[in-house]
Amino acid sequence: MKPAIAAFLILCIASFTASSGDTSTPGLRINTEMHTSTVHKIDRDAAGKYLLSCSSDKTARLWDAAGGALIRVFRPPIAPGNEGKLYACALSPDGSTAVTGGWTGKNVAGEYCLYVFNTATGEMTGRIGGLDHVVFDCEFSPDGAWLSVCLGGGKGIAVVSAETWKISRILENYGEAGYNACFSKDMRLASVCDDGTIRLYDDSYRLIARREGAGREPYGIDFSPDGARCAIGYVGLKKLEVLSSESLAPLYEPPAGGLSQGSDLSCVCWSADGTFLAAGGRHRTDEGRYWRYPVRMYKNGGKGAYEDYPVCRNTIFDLKPLPGNSVAYCSGFPEIGRIGCDGKPYFHREAEIPDFGNYQSRYLRFSPDASTVSFKPQGPATFTFSIGMRELRRETSSFPLAVTDREGLAVTHWLDDVSPCINGKKCGFLVKNERSRSAAVSKDGKRCVLGTSQHLYCADEKGTLLWKAPLPDHGWAVNIADEKKICVVACGNGTLQWYGLDSGNLLLTLFVHGDGKRWILFSPSGYYDCSAGAQDLIGWHVENGIDRAADFFPAGRFSSRFYRPDVIPFLLEEKNETESLKAADGIAVEAADGIAGGKTAKKEIFEILPPVVSIVKPAPFTETAEKSVSLVVSVRTPSNQPVTQLKILRGGRPYETKNLKNFIAPEGKEIPLSCELVPGPNDITVCARNAFGWSEPVCISITKTGTSGHDSLMPKLYLLSVGVSAYEDPQLRLGFAAKDAADFSKAMAVQKKRLYGEVTVTLLTDEKATKDNILDGLDWIQKETTSRDIAMIFFAGHGINDNTGNLYYLPVEADLQKIKRTCLPSNDIATTIQSIAGKVVYFMDTCHSGLISVTGRRGILHLDTNKEVMELIHAENGAVVFCSSSGNQYSLENEGWGNGAFTLALVEGISGKADYIGEGTITINQLDLYISERVKKLTGGRQTPVTAKPDTIRDFPIALAGK
Repeated sequence: MKPAIAAFLILCIASFTASSGDTSTPGLRINTEMHTSTVHKIDRDAAGKYLLSCSSDKTARLWDAAGGALIRVFRPPIAPGNEGKLYACALSPDGSTAVTGGWTGKNVAGEYCLYVFNTATGEMTGRIGGLDHVVFDCEFSPDGAWLSVCLGGGKGIAVVSAETWKISRILENYGEAGYNACFSKDMRLASVCDDGTIRLYDDSYRLIARREGAGREPYGIDFSPDGARCAIGYVGLKKLEVLSSESLAPLYEPPAGGLSQGSDLSCVCWSADGTFLAAGGRHRTDEGRYWRYPVRMYKNGGKGAYEDYPVCRNTIFDLKPLPGNSVAYCSGFPEIGRIGCDGKPYFHREAEIPDFGNYQSRYLRFSPDASTVSFKPQGPATFTFSIGMRELRRETSSFPLAVTDREGLAVTHWLDDVSPCINGKKCGFLVKNERSRSAAVSKDGKRCVLGTSQHLYCADEKGTLLWKAPLPDHGWAVNIADEKKICVVACGNGTLQWYGLDSGNLLLTLFVHGDGKRWILFSPSGYYDCSAGAQDLIGWHVENGIDRAADFFPAGRFSSRFYRPDVIPFLLEEKNETESLKAADGIAVEAADGIAGGKTAKKEIFEILPPVVSIVKPAPFTETAEKSVSLVVSVRTPSNQPVTQLKILRGGRPYETKNLKNFIAPEGKEIPLSCELVPGPNDITVCARNAFGWSEPVCISITKTGTSGHDSLMPKLYLLSVGVSAYEDPQLRLGFAAKDAADFSKAMAVQKKRLYGEVTVTLLTDEKATKDNILDGLDWIQKETTSRDIAMIFFAGHGINDNTGNLYYLPVEADLQKIKRTCLPSNDIATTIQSIAGKVVYFMDTCHSGLISVTGRRGILHLDTNKEVMELIHAENGAVVFCSSSGNQYSLENEGWGNGAFTLALVEGISGKADYIGEGTITINQLDLYISERVKKLTGGRQTPVTAKPDTIRDFPIALAGK
């Protein structure tokens, strides 16, 4: 592959993968809805109902083309390094089959191959082998019978039968890599090649025309809908061409004005009716804070005027037409989206990882003890994260930046250079063409570290290599904590990684979600700490061999084993997981990780896997006029542990639980289920349980037609509101917890005849808030709430963790010497929430720690609510949780506010201030935004509220504004 094309195709963002070369061992990976690396190609079905995308993050994803909702993730076999990076994907015309490939198969099967997936279940149904090089494009023929496969290395195009998935023929005599091909409606095939040629084949794949392109690197190609014209885009050339699809003779050149040096319009596609020609590539415009890469829309098929519609933050890699004269696009940021030819946006989804990009050495600051790091992704916000405080804050620290010249050791030519030098001597240990991105020198001048596009290197003052460690992506910035002999690296995949300066061993990885709120900090074996709701931002990728899709299990499914916030700080001291576990537990750990003959945490994952579920029928986004939907569900048991339950949820809430007896199906077994439908959209979720826990949920949306989609009866609201200020123990007394509960009750009571037909409140404050009364209140709300109602539970007062980490709510008679007897375990609340039929919203203002004065005096109780929040938002529990503060933060109350900060913001938001749009409706997401910003302002950033909900629950109204 030539360097220019390589740089164009394979951008700097890559996925996080385990550094071990053992593909039989589960690996940790970042887990977000959106791709975490360059999206190279997209495709759609004939009806334009679905979009398929593929990425260097080694996944392909199926999306709803109407609104951009994620439907499914396809996980082919992968291995460390390039193996598994996906550069090509194709969706069959009927949408039932997805094919994807790239740098796939060579390192695990001994040959390059494509993988075939069932889009309904996500299962791999076939593998196309025998390919001679990396795959850069694949396209289905209009009748779905054939698949064209563009190969690198001058290996031409393979034509594959979609009936047998065998190679039917190879179109040869290509000088270099072929990057794109397309079919016309009458089954002709056209292709472009990096040797500068454009080729045209008839429906029997006989070459009928060949033409030298206008430039050396033709990249984009597309037939017009009528099959009469062929549009061509070029890499590095400010030129577009429209050719005759009969002879490849030039017809005309769309104007290519406004392109800056080095930019191009390499991607092209026609609109569905052929009236517009869309183009994109490295053409960019200055939109203020960011460069923006537009989709250019030409009128009159490229003969008329054009408009640029800025949509992306990086190079546009592919364009595909959709119904309604709209176009789907993907980019290297990564991003996907859909835009009308008139510039109307349909949806846009972009990376959920921090964009560290380049020049991060200006921002990465590190405390001498390695426990606090400050960093600045692309954008206005700077963050500081403290391991000891378990806290992420939007602020800049005063810790020092990296130094590259001190005590007789100087690193030069390290910024974006392939020839960095140590004391004037060129570093001879870099991999060929590896580019240096960052550098730092230790305080004593005895060693330095270099972050490159592939590795982290450590060398002494003589330039002798001491160690190297593979990086998940470009090391955009490095810094050294001299006190602890630890270095930290800001990587292109959005992670920060801590390494031992003496050993080069990876100690910790921090991932902060792009929302700037959620974070997870984890060790190489998966022990983790995280903010509430962030436990599933990483997970375990488990291989199933070359002919089966891999499984993926979010970390939250193993929280009882791996959620160890107590272990994490010890890793900075011990620099060893085994010793850190011993230190946290206070005892020797038998058969711990790293002990000879012991079972490693990664191997243990194989033995504690939950079931795997998929919905075979019906297809997502099916419409029906029937009263109920018949489901066919496939259940697989990878750990051979019997499945005991199947649970159906509708709208994110339990609908039915089916008990199973001794159900074991290593290869999967189909089970019929049924669910009644309500008018309009129905989100149906299915999950299964074994002794190790619940599976990941699988979801489909089914719309019941034939009605208006609205129920004439308003739902009822049932509210249990509890607040305790006047504790019997004088040390526990608070100022405003009881008032908080009463004020929230009043705010919701006025919603009667607004959003709710009835509002029924049970208010328990001070002397009424006994343990028995609270338990009675939980029984009441569970029995009264029907499937069409909403239940709210509000707790204000003290919470406390016992010495085993279990959380208790403190009723009025709480005795800290008799916690189990006098306090209410959070499990009782969780059990109630799980059994309530309707939607549940749980407000936890249970982090008060005594009356906080304006000087910030803190109280006496230890509290960590993260574990409880993580459990409640699992799909099988289905609760929306608002928590007053994150982790072990203190929740503040103040006489000047007359409330706790959280409840004040909550009441204000419910009363109308959260109605940002001005339409009179306050939703969960709007309330979350208002509370977060209001509490931040009230407390000067000392308190960070958390809102979390399962992905299976959509945003929904919680109140109506107005009088």
